[in-house]
Amino acid sequence: MEAKSKMTVLRTRTDGCWEVKTNSWGSFLQPTPDPDATAVITKEQYEGFELLPNTPRIPASLWSRWVNLCIEMMRRGTGDLEVSCRLLRNIEDPSIYRIVVPVQKVTGVAVRVDTFDKSVDIETGEVITQWPPEGWRPCGSSHSHNSMAAFFSGTDDKYELGDPGLHIVVGTIDPNDGTYTLKASVTANKRRFDVDPDDVVDLSTSDTTYHPSVVDVIQLPLGRAPRAFSPTAALQDWTVSTPLPEAKSFGALDPEVSAVRDAVQMLLIHSDARGLDPSKALMELCMEIEELAMENTPVLDDPFYWSSY
Repeated sequence: MEAKSKMTVLRTRTDGCWEVKTNSWGSFLQPTPDPDATAVITKEQYEGFELLPNTPRIPASLWSRWVNLCIEMMRRGTGDLEVSCRLLRNIEDPSIYRIVVPVQKVTGVAVRVDTFDKSVDIETGEVITQWPPEGWRPCGSSHSHNSMAAFFSGTDDKYELGDPGLHIVVGTIDPNDGTYTLKASVTANKRRFDVDPDDVVDLSTSDTTYHPSVVDVIQLPLGRAPRAFSPTAALQDWTVSTPLPEAKSFGALDPEVSAVRDAVQMLLIHSDARGLDPSKALMELCMEIEELAMENTPVLDDPFYWSSY
């Protein structure tokens, strides 16, 4: 503590500079500028990030496997599905990368991963049951945005800002010609720094593709009517061809659960009758319901989400 210009200042190692203030009731601390401070950090300096020289890039042969999986998810199920993967670097030789695909549930607007303890190597098909695998260090993630633009959503920030490393979004995917766009960043200290995708990924052409075993750990959404339909056919599809899963009994809550299921069924029918895609509304409802459930049920592992919204 020292006196400076008739002001008592407390300079802390990690919590900034504080001033002791007094009013008619007593004394207290409030944040204050350091009177002896001289350094000024510009916005450019604060937001800037400089990659280490000669940062090893993800090889084209490995990246091509991942992009081909993103494209394949555009063709699966109802189409335009998203997917996610985890990036690893070899501990002894950080220039060696590995991409693994964890067990996940995917939709056209989001991806949910509950654990990384069951993943499949995108190149070899090896099943990984220990996270991280021995000799490898997690270094980030990537997920697709199907035909939508490549950007980091609020949900991405929620789960990636606390996960230091390289994070890449694959967007604007055209399954016909294989083109796509990228958005890359490095997260550190709960902040995201944009980087040039060319600096972290070798985007040279490669004809390699994913191991077929990876699709076994990707759970597609329940089947629903195609996006191109007539209202009459859509009603028939929902009421006859694609009913909701068989109901489970919840005892005394059965009447209320039944009402919720009926409401969901009506949402599906009316969305199709109006030519609307219900996936976003359903996913948002699903996440809201899950949040309510988690508030009343202790969980050991926080799930990971990647979302376009």
